[in-house]
Amino acid sequence: MTDYRIQHVNLFKAGASGSDTDILDAKGLGPSSSKTELRPNRSGTTFRLTISLGGNAVLKMVMDNGTDTVETELNNGAAIVANKLTTLAFSVDSLLTYEFQTVGVSVDINQFLVEEVSFGVV
Repeated sequence: MTDYRIQHVNLFKAGASGSDTDILDAKGLGPSSSKTELRPNRSGTTFRLTISLGGNAVLKMVMDNGTDTVETELNNGAAIVANKLTTLAFSVDSLLTYEFQTVGVSVDINQFLVEEVSFGVV
């Protein structure tokens, strides 16, 4: 059976993320001299984000095409509830990179798992 899932990030008990700070950069997932963002391996796939935070926080995604950025709040702008496991899925494009931030608060990251899935496997 073919696995149509690629794991990009798996943070567990990763400590606090700063308010409006790129989570992946803050957790040292790349060279300190460069911005760490996720880029899908293919267009037409989906990122599946499974997250648990230590406090209530709105989560936003920052999309970047190399020239412009767009910020959008996930979960319809509603806060991810503290200590509740939440899974979000959204289509992604390989021409863009993606980063995540909490809005206005610094919270502990209990779990932050990003997988790229394709072929209708969500």
